[in-house]
Amino acid sequence: MFTEVIENPDTPLYILENIANSKEEYFRKYVAESPRLSVKSLRKLASEDNLKIDDHLARNPSVPQEILRKLADKNNKHINISLAQNLNLPLDILDRFANHKCLNLYSIERWLCSEIRDFAKETLKNLKIKSTKIKYYYSFT
Repeated sequence: MFTEVIENPDTPLYILENIANSKEEYFRKYVAESPRLSVKSLRKLASEDNLKIDDHLARNPSVPQEILRKLADKNNKHINISLAQNLNLPLDILDRFANHKCLNLYSIERWLCSEIRDFAKETLKNLKIKSTKIKYYYSFT
């Protein structure tokens, strides 16, 4: 029930910000995943140096790259797995993770497949290809 409030796109931003400032770690860690949270709140959560909150921050696609880099520098297995699933993770960090035995290669593969799909979509759009088969295929990916 609580996570539904955070995930609901109609939840006012001030409520998310209030949750991010809660004294309860339980609430702060879940709101850390919200892509709607302000950069100021994300930085504040990252400054807590709390592994549970850091793990949730690592999954957030809106977290600035500077924070993602700091999280990667902690070299924590659980945080690194979450980072590897973040589609906005810088390539140099993902490359560094490729040498870690603890990381799930599926996470890295998922990220790369997403990058390739996005590149293909953009290329097709730029080429102005009108093929209905291609449009049909990419409308479902």
